[in-house]
Amino acid sequence: LGRKSYWSHCSTHMKKVCLFGIYDKAYSRTRILKRALEENGCEVVECNVDPRIYYGFRKFPALYKEFNKIKGETFDHVFVCFPGHSVVLLARMLFGKEIIFDAFVSLYDSNVNDRKKYAKYSLRALYSWFLDWSSMHLAGKVLVDTHEHGRYFRKAFYVNPNKMIRFLVSSDDSLFY
Repeated sequence: LGRKSYWSHCSTHMKKVCLFGIYDKAYSRTRILKRALEENGCEVVECNVDPRIYYGFRKFPALYKEFNKIKGETFDHVFVCFPGHSVVLLARMLFGKEIIFDAFVSLYDSNVNDRKKYAKYSLRALYSWFLDWSSMHLAGKVLVDTHEHGRYFRKAFYVNPNKMIRFLVSSDDSLFY
């Protein structure tokens, strides 16, 4: 998995982190990220709402309510987990610090190029592009799964290459061994 080698700096640099967003707690990427942090000595606190229940605008007040439960706590880093494109700005506003955004995939690329849900220059396509662009520019660091995704994000959304951290797609070795 590479978790120990990649996240080994956690035990000396990161002590307490917050996983923030509208992510599915059962999603493998989020479970692996959380476990990697914990295995490397981080205390992980979650500030999360279920995206199947709190969709659209409803997610914002629900996340704010969850944030109020941890408001006085101090975090070394805040991770906005995938799919968090639409809540990166809220995380920056609430925590008042740079965040680490797990971009994983581009909304624009997925909706326009892969799934062909939206025409290339439609309002929905432009909105997807804007969410990709703004979330990556608001984040202090952006997790990408491959160097190729990093190159795509740099080219399509003008993201500084120094912001990119590769976090490989992995498997949960508690399930697969």
